Amino acid sequence: MAQTTTLSARPIQLIELATWLKTQAPTLALETQGNSTFTGIQSPSRASINDLAFLSTPKALKEGLNSQARSFVVHRKLADRLKTERPDASFIVSSEPERAMAISIHHFIQSTPPLPPRRPGIHPTAVVDPSAEIHPTAEIGPFCVIEAHAKIGEGATLRSHVHVELGTSIGAHTVIFPFTFIGHHTQIGSDCEIHCTNIIGKEGFGYAHDSQFNHYRIPHQGRVIIGNKVHLGAGTTVDRGTFEDTVINDGVIFDNQAHIGHNCTVGKNTVAAKGFGMSGSSKIGSNCLVGGGVALSNQVEVVDGVQIGALSAIYRSIDQVGAYAGNPLLPLKDHLRMKSALMRLPEIFKRLKIKEPESEA
Repeated sequence: MAQTTTLSARPIQLIELATWLKTQAPTLALETQGNSTFTGIQSPSRASINDLAFLSTPKALKEGLNSQARSFVVHRKLADRLKTERPDASFIVSSEPERAMAISIHHFIQSTPPLPPRRPGIHPTAVVDPSAEIHPTAEIGPFCVIEAHAKIGEGATLRSHVHVELGTSIGAHTVIFPFTFIGHHTQIGSDCEIHCTNIIGKEGFGYAHDSQFNHYRIPHQGRVIIGNKVHLGAGTTVDRGTFEDTVINDGVIFDNQAHIGHNCTVGKNTVAAKGFGMSGSSKIGSNCLVGGGVALSNQVEVVDGVQIGALSAIYRSIDQVGAYAGNPLLPLKDHLRMKSALMRLPEIFKRLKIKEPESEA
């Protein structure tokens, strides 16, 4: 039987969910048919008779049609087919079913990030400098270290083994997971998620060299400034600036193992998948979508609203909104044409009677 996370000890009526969704945004619940009840939210392929399933794609619709579920939130473009093929179903029609799913799970089932019950106060094993300002509702977990003049805001949670250096401030309701280091004078806003083993505010990668190729460390005097509602995945590193600050603006979301170099700036609401990297003094604008393994060279700038395919390398600034991919980076359509052409090269060589290069072996 499919595993289901139950709701808060009572069945939920579809009408109740629709009413709540409309309070969040009218497009989330355009109309409602039927009024079934459900006790869990599950994927369409695993949904049981007591589950609610969200149908945002043709594949999800097909799985939902074949499931035992009788409660759905369906994309408006798929609603007619659901109505025709599953007359027994109750459903909410939505223009944004994925968004509806995210906030419904958060509201009715489990908040994000999942945490055990909060225990406001300072754990006996934590080391807190007397000059640090800890809000009474903040939670300082086991073996945390809070240095002088640090400020921990209302409802903030430091899970365990979090080291906060001199003069750092952490905003209200921010959650910092274990084994994270936060360098001196860093500023972190409210409602952020900083996941395990982050290193924020270490010195950047900066050296001077002489003619004998000896290396001289350049001290970094800038800070790291992180806005509100920022999500940093596990194993992320953010370097402090040399003279200017490294800035991550509100609403930015990074998957695991991102690296942000010194003096970099990330615009509001930009999202980047695993392994995203920015070299020193590069900038990426607001509302960008970045695939995994993308790398920006130093001093590169990317305008707002750009989409970048996975494993791309950006050596030159992007000053036009659009979708790009590849190494060398090309507009997405050109990149796909080039990949198609490369795959056909053996056929083209054969047709033109061009001798293919022989292997050295």
